[in-house]
Amino acid sequence: MKLLSQRDTQCVDGSWHVAAMQVRQTQTLEGRSDTVDLLWLCEGKAYAERGGWKQALQSGDLLIDGLLGARTSVVPAAAGGCRLLHLRLPAELLLGLPQGGRLLAMLYAACAGEIVRPHAWWAQAMRKAAESLASQQKGVVGQGGRPLLQYAKLIELLGYLYEGLSRELAGQQREDVVQAVEEKLLDAVAYMIEHVTSDLDIRTVICRSGLGKTQFYEEFRSLVGMNPKSFIHRLRIRMAIRLLRTSNLSVTSIAYECGYRSLNYFHKHFKELYAVTPREFRNLDRATG
Repeated sequence: MKLLSQRDTQCVDGSWHVAAMQVRQTQTLEGRSDTVDLLWLCEGKAYAERGGWKQALQSGDLLIDGLLGARTSVVPAAAGGCRLLHLRLPAELLLGLPQGGRLLAMLYAACAGEIVRPHAWWAQAMRKAAESLASQQKGVVGQGGRPLLQYAKLIELLGYLYEGLSRELAGQQREDVVQAVEEKLLDAVAYMIEHVTSDLDIRTVICRSGLGKTQFYEEFRSLVGMNPKSFIHRLRIRMAIRLLRTSNLSVTSIAYECGYRSLNYFHKHFKELYAVTPREFRNLDRATG
């Protein structure tokens, strides 16, 4: 089984990656908790697999692989293989954009990890933008304005993603009261994402949502798949992973940067998720990098 990792994609600006590839064997997205992955099946037939879930992909389908969940494998259905277009985005890039917290909230929620059929206009528009991004890498080195044009195209693509997910959620056949609760929860998740490095108090989040404590916890778990405290720790550890990989900050400094006020507490939650200490993770990552 071949891993589709960051090193297999072409780097545009050091933070996000796009690549078109011909696939003749199973491709599995590298198990990372700090990226959003968008996969288009451009040619051929394939299956998407995640855990015990399996579904056939049609040409033009868009697969949105959300954050924190199990990663998806794409299995070609014929000997000739298939052609994929893959766009990988770091969560921090999305968070830095207008409405980025809201977009991440939707991706963390149950609407992520779904297959969008090619008839969805926004999926078609996203694919055209992604193909344009991939083709722009083939220009003459040093061609003036290319990075700015690429970034503008990326922002256009993310705009389609935001509008598309918003419409998908709004268009689902649900009672008004259920939809109103989900809107409040998405706002709460966005608030948690945007303030995760601060001394975040769950009571404040619950109060902002306008829901009762019991209802908030039940609805939050249903939407995100975990309780609020676990979600906060996942977000903080995700940030720590990025800093361990990309900076020379000490482990203590990283713990404080990510919202932890106790180094022991940081070590405890990091080891629960990765079975190693932060320092061991950094050493292993650099040794294999």
